[in-house]
Formats: sequence, structure tokens, C-alpha cells
Amino acid sequence: MKRFSILLASTLFTLTSALANNVYYNSNYVDYVAAVKTMNHDKTGKFAIPNQSEAPDTYEPYYIWHYGRHGSRYHYSQKDYQYILEQFAHADSTKNLTSFGKEVYEDIKKICRNAEMRAGDLTPRGVAQHKGIAKRMYANYQNVLLNDAKIEVKSSTSVRCILSMNAFVTELLANNPNLKINVDASKKYMDYVCFGGTVGNGEKVKNLESFYAKREYKGDMFKRIFKNGKVENESEFVRVIYYMVISLQGVDVEDMDERHCSLMQLFTEEEMAQQWQKQNIYWYKDVAWGNKQASKLIKKMLEDCESAEDKGLSANLMFGHDTGLLPLVSLMNLDGAGNAYDDTETLHEKWQDYRIIPMAGNLQIIFFKSKARDVKNPTLVKFLLNEREVTLPIKEYSGVFYEWDKVKEYLNKIVEDCK
Repeated sequence: MKRFSILLASTLFTLTSALANNVYYNSNYVDYVAAVKTMNHDKTGKFAIPNQSEAPDTYEPYYIWHYGRHGSRYHYSQKDYQYILEQFAHADSTKNLTSFGKEVYEDIKKICRNAEMRAGDLTPRGVAQHKGIAKRMYANYQNVLLNDAKIEVKSSTSVRCILSMNAFVTELLANNPNLKINVDASKKYMDYVCFGGTVGNGEKVKNLESFYAKREYKGDMFKRIFKNGKVENESEFVRVIYYMVISLQGVDVEDMDERHCSLMQLFTEEEMAQQWQKQNIYWYKDVAWGNKQASKLIKKMLEDCESAEDKGLSANLMFGHDTGLLPLVSLMNLDGAGNAYDDTETLHEKWQDYRIIPMAGNLQIIFFKSKARDVKNPTLVKFLLNEREVTLPIKEYSGVFYEWDKVKEYLNKIVEDCK
């Protein structure tokens, strides 16, 4: 069977297996640019950041609201790095590694040395992702970010979020040094910037035992790595190895070709698909579906957007986590992200985590006013999810543009229903 290989941001990433087509088996670790460009390729045939629709006649942008996840990071758990290193070190000391197992061990040592004391830290790739998003925001909406435009920026107190914020703001200032940007990170904001966590909806999703049983790892990895073909706690070993594999997309390890190292040979495409589907259903059932805590962020969004003009603000930017962005997008039901599905076996065909929360995933709401300032011309908004124009389940004004008053009514009802 053909072995799975990760393709980085510059490479078109279209894999096929019996289980899924064009699937990003790297789940929420997928590189932002690779994710956005490939989704656009799936839709338009062009491997590029999506183009923006022209605003209706007489309309121009005047304000931006944004929530962004931090960029690519090292795997979040130092314990996982230590665990996998210890597993291989023990096998090596007892002469239980095959020749291929020794190759994997050498790569594991490089990965763990590179990640020492850095679990969860932002990587240079994560910095570059946010600089790219900021550069495109400025290019697309220079009229909003002209002269000494005022911008309020808030971040989670997580270092990777603060550094993501810094990368974004630095790039905006590189394009316009006159911007008046106020940045802040405080526990005071965490109630809405980073309210996340799991909500435990497992009991509401049918046939979970059967779903996981069908995706239990049954491959030959252990035989290929260990002479005795065994490892204690197989499921834990596979879980951590999977994380080691998918985290490589966001890092640059010295003296290693991350795309072609031995770890890329550990799973077949079908096995990677099964691992991803387990990740996907976790994000769906425990973070996205039914997470009403996101109503706090929606309420704050409404307050920001309604008061921006009075405060003379051109933009409000927030930087947080996947556990903030995913519930927000799902509760708003952007592009059907909040739909409920009963069939666990086909969930991955209808709902995909990587579409919402790649590394540096973001939601941008762009506000437009008529140049004529006629009271009969409503304020319009459009929604960009990872720079892709998306829809709300309400009547649109034109194309991807919605009347702000109708959006407010829709969002206020969500907030009210969540009380």
C-alpha cells in the first residue's frame, strides 16, 4: 500500500484512499497556507488564496472584526515527547529495534531535541502564517487601514497567542507605520477570548463504541519497528506517534527532511485516515456541537462592532485558540458548521475539523457602508473563514453580503437562546 507523506505549504496536497478524498489527515495541525490553498483548489481548480468578491455598487469597507487562532506550534504535550523517546530508548537498550526501528529512533531523537522545553510554543512557520494573513488583510482592505487608523488588539495570555498577535501587528505596521495599535493580553479577557474546553457531548453521538472499534489500529507498525513485534499499551503508542507525524507540518527540524523522514512511512493512507477520523469526531462532538460558551464571544463581538464607529476604531483583532474559534463558528453556523449529524460513519464526509481550525485559522467580518450614506442603504457585512467567503443561514442581501441589522438579529437570538 502507498505510504502517507505530508506535503508542506508550497505543495499541492490531494490524497485519495478508499475512505476519503482530498482529506487533510493532519486535523487541526494542518498548515494554514496548505489548507486554504488546497480547499480553494478543490472548489475552483486554483491552488491559491481565494479571491475576494467585489462589494455591491457604491459600497466600501470601513471596519474589520477578527478572531484568530495562534499559528503552527510544537506538539502541546512535553509528556508525549518524553514518552515516545523513552519507548524507543528502552527498545534500543534491549536490542529490540529492527533496522527500520533504528531509523525511526534517530528521527525521534532529532524531533525531541528540537522540541525540548518547547511543547506548545509557536514555531517560525506559525509566525509566517500570521504575517501572511495580516499582509493580505492590509492589501485587501487598505481603505480601512489608512493613515493613523486605530486598532484594538486583545490576546489570550498564552505565549503562542501573544507571539501570533505580535507577528500580525508587526506586519500591519510594516505596511503602514502610522497605524495606532493598542495591544493587550490579560486574564480579564479570557472569559470570552479563551473560554474553551470540552463540553462532553459524547453521549449525544450514536454508535461511538462501534466507530472507535472499526478504527482501532491493526497495522504492522509494531512488527516493523520492534523485533518482538510488541509494545506495551499499543493505543497510546499509536496516538503519540500520530501526533509526532502531524506536528511535523508546522516545524523545521535541523538535519531532517520532514516530508520524507522515516515517520512518514509508519502509516498507510488508510491508517492515517482512520486516525484523522477519530480526531475529527472528537472536535465535532466535544468542542463544536452544543458549546454554548461561545455565546460570550458572540456577545463581545456584537459590542465591539456596534461601538467601533463611536470609538473611532477601524478594527478589533483577537487572538486565541481552536477551542475558541471552533465553537464560535459552529454556534454561528457558518457554512453549516453547526449542523448536527447522526451517522458517525459518514461524519467525515460532511464535517471536517481542518476546514475551520487549521493552524492560524481565523474568522474575519468585514463591514461595508454606502458611499452615498443614504439611510435607505443598509450597512453590509461579509464573513471570511480562513479567508474563504462563507454563508450564514439567513437571507443574504447580495451574494456573500448580508445586512448587518439582520445579522445582529440572528446573533442576538443565539445569545438569548444560550442563556
